Amino acid sequence: MASGVCRSCSAERELGAVRRQIAILVVVSVAAVPTYFLTRAVAARNRQTDTRIAGEWYRRGQQQLREGDTDAAAESLRRASVRDRDNPKIALALAQVLAAKNRDAEARTALMRLSGTSPNDPEIHLELARLSARGGDVPGALLHYHEALNELPAGTEAQGRVRRIRVELARFLLDHDDRGRALSELLVLAADTPSDAASHVEVARLFLEAGDVARALGQFVEASRLDEACGPAFAGAGEASFQLGDYGSARRYLERALALDPGAERAAGLLETTRRIESGNPLAPRLPSDERMRRLLAGLDQAARRLDGCLEGPSDVPASERPGLEQLRAEVVSMRGLLDAKGRPRGPGLVQDGAELVFRVEEAASRSCGEPTGLDLALLLIGRKHGGAGS
Repeated sequence: MASGVCRSCSAERELGAVRRQIAILVVVSVAAVPTYFLTRAVAARNRQTDTRIAGEWYRRGQQQLREGDTDAAAESLRRASVRDRDNPKIALALAQVLAAKNRDAEARTALMRLSGTSPNDPEIHLELARLSARGGDVPGALLHYHEALNELPAGTEAQGRVRRIRVELARFLLDHDDRGRALSELLVLAADTPSDAASHVEVARLFLEAGDVARALGQFVEASRLDEACGPAFAGAGEASFQLGDYGSARRYLERALALDPGAERAAGLLETTRRIESGNPLAPRLPSDERMRRLLAGLDQAARRLDGCLEGPSDVPASERPGLEQLRAEVVSMRGLLDAKGRPRGPGLVQDGAELVFRVEEAASRSCGEPTGLDLALLLIGRKHGGAGS
């Protein structure tokens, strides 16, 4: 009986100890609640303070960038980043200013870290593309340019941004002499060109640089249709027509361009050459025979002067090329004698042979003595148009 009483007393004591421990835990927990919420409030307040200070440094950095002070901007954005490490806007701005200061390795590290947390951000890919382009990494630049294009949202608001990136990509490819890929980008660009003259002129110039003169002409003509006072559109159409050998159209476009902008020097130079081609071509259709002969004789005289300048002037003609030029000079003298001979028939065959000789002289002289100008350039281009030497 006594043993049972003892066991009962022991159980009561253990139960009492448990109750006391529970009470202590309850008291501690109740006491800890205010501390927990106080700690959270302090942490939240600190985060708000850090975010506010980071925002102030960010705004200061942006202002310094607008003022052109990249050194100060980099320091301000670094301070902002320290205060708010998880803010992608601040991190991207810092990476951009580092890239602007040619601190490419730091910029790339920051951008790669950003891309890990924001893999679908087109701005990050665009900055990585530019860094790759600057470093000569063509595959890397292409990858990131296309990622940037793919991640931009659809809709009219983003169309202008897509267009600017595609123009940038096309220029990059042209700078690296990758005309095939550049033309692929330009075809997409041309399909989405806005209906304004300036946009069509921009695309046309890129097509011209890429070597697609026919498409360039189409874009220039469309620009001139959209804005009849757009001098660059008419000048570009004139240049494209000139390159295609359509000198009649070239003259009309260039005359219009100069009427709109008399100071357009390139258009003026092309127009002068165009007029020389039109007035000096002995093989032009429907010419009276005396005018055809006059043009041929003038061309031969100019070819003789060109050869004399090569052989006797200060130009450094390689010794291996002098015999060929001297042989051409003898042919010119012989042809001039045939054409001057009285009573000798001057049939179409003789005119064709004389014109072909002029072309051969101008082509050989351009190889040995440098690029032709003035009438020599006109004669060379006449030959190429008619399938003569150098075509």
